[in-house]
Amino acid sequence: MGRLQLTRPYDKQHPTLSRKFPWLISFSFGLLHGLGFASALKEVGLSQTSIPLALACFNIGVELGQLIFLSFLIMLLKLCAKVPVFHHKLFQKTPLYIMGIMASFWFIQRAYIMFHVL
Repeated sequence: MGRLQLTRPYDKQHPTLSRKFPWLISFSFGLLHGLGFASALKEVGLSQTSIPLALACFNIGVELGQLIFLSFLIMLLKLCAKVPVFHHKLFQKTPLYIMGIMASFWFIQRAYIMFHVL
């Protein structure tokens, strides 16, 4: 069975920004979310001196949660790989559709809230 391609194939002549500098994309994404979370903590009334510790604890919690979730997911995928019915392309593409639907829902929800409040 051939491998399912979920992203664009790697092109050595025209690499994308995220393939050339993955650390830059991760850093920018994390910085943007960290600044947003820090300002939210400040609005809640957390003192300026408590914000760094709160951010550090939050980030450690997020990372641990991601590791636990990924460990569970890898175990589940290894079990599913042993069942022949899960080798069908429908089951390989389903996670992509679920992610797309969730992202679209969250985008529409946030756009509605943003424009409804204004």
